[in-house]
Amino acid sequence: MDRIINNYKIMRVIRINASAQISDKKISIKKIAICGGSDAATVTLYNEADTSATATLKAAKLGVAASTSNNQNFDGGLYLETGCYAEITGTTPEVFIYVE
Repeated sequence: MDRIINNYKIMRVIRINASAQISDKKISIKKIAICGGSDAATVTLYNEADTSATATLKAAKLGVAASTSNNQNFDGGLYLETGCYAEITGTTPEVFIYVE
């Protein structure tokens, strides 16, 4: 059961700095944020638990220049049916994925 405080759902924040599986089941993503490291960086979210499938479904992509940050909110949530895999490029970026 979700806890609600002042009409806001509590979100879990997942912090990664390398490509990784975020979930192997259905997931709702509310926001992604990325902080670039020593060079340009991107994070690509896939609607799959990994990138081994032949028809990979890209759900979202966000990029930044070196030493800058960017974020994307998904009003209503970005609902990924089969799981989520985050692919990161760049040197030492930090990625924050907010999920319900």
